[in-house]
Amino acid sequence: MAVPVANTSDLNDDELMQEVADNAPAMKTQYAENLRQVNDSIREAQGLVDESPNDQEARRSLMDAYHQKSMLFEMAMDRSLP
Repeated sequence: MAVPVANTSDLNDDELMQEVADNAPAMKTQYAENLRQVNDSIREAQGLVDESPNDQEARRSLMDAYHQKSMLFEMAMDRSLP
C-alpha cells in the first residue's frame, strides 16, 4: 500500500522542476539531484514495505522518505513566492 505524498501542492515532479527552472534557475541542478535521491529512497522503502507489510520500521522509512519529498516541494514553492 503506497503512502500518499503530503498535500503541499498539486505539482508532479516535472512541474516542480519547471517551477525551479523558472524561479530559481541556479538551483535547478541541486533540486534535480535531491529529487532523484528522494525518489530513489521512496522506491527502496516501498519495496521493503511491499516485501514485509507488517514491518513498522519499513513503513516508518517510507513515511520519512515521503516527508522528505514534501519538504523538497515546500522549499521549491517557497522560492517561487514573490
